[in-house]
Amino acid sequence: MIKFLGIDNKIKYVLLMFFVIVISSTFVSAVRISEVELNPAGTDSGNEWVELYSSSEIDVSGWTLVNSKGKIFELNGSFEGYKVVATPYNFLTNDKQKLVLYDDSEKIVDETEVMSDSANDERSWQFCDSWEFLDSTREEKNNCVEVQEEPETIEEEQEEKIQEEEKVIENEQKEIIENKITRNAVSGVSEFIQEEVIELKIEEKGIKTWKSKKEYIREYALIGFALFCLLVLVYLVKYGRKDTGSDDF
Repeated sequence: MIKFLGIDNKIKYVLLMFFVIVISSTFVSAVRISEVELNPAGTDSGNEWVELYSSSEIDVSGWTLVNSKGKIFELNGSFEGYKVVATPYNFLTNDKQKLVLYDDSEKIVDETEVMSDSANDERSWQFCDSWEFLDSTREEKNNCVEVQEEPETIEEEQEEKIQEEEKVIENEQKEIIENKITRNAVSGVSEFIQEEVIELKIEEKGIKTWKSKKEYIREYALIGFALFCLLVLVYLVKYGRKDTGSDDF
């Protein structure tokens, strides 16, 4: 019976330790890095910060933040909800920065992705299931949206609309050009036909009024022959009377 109770107590002790570990790990995992300002508007010195979030009050004394270059920044104090930690100058660089949060036993509590910020404005890196570059929400709930890709989707739709409009305009321009070419071609053919008709009319008039050189020579020859015949007739009449008169004497 005693041994049984002893075994029972060991089991209770193991179960108790298990629950303590689970509860403590759950408690620690509730703390996370929620927002990081790498490159604030204006001067960086004294204006760079890291925001922590805890769902319940916790003492972070002895905890540390370590950056990509291995520099360490020690934390202290207790907080619940959001806690903004102003970091020393050049602790947060603007390019390829990553932060790791360690507890007082040097266990990793949370870490960020590799981040860069060259904007020099009011936007910051915020955790929203993944790290997003959004308008700063210092000491407030992160500016997360349900669908992070919605702005990109809107931009893609706008680009597609612009491309469709450009295609419509291009097709309209092509139709205008083709119609213009067709009109020019028809106009050119009609002008050509009109010119040919005019030339035909001129040629027809030329046929009726214009005479060739041979025709003029033939006409002049006939006129000359007629005059010659007339002269011969006059001669015969004149001199034939003289001959008749001489015969009478």
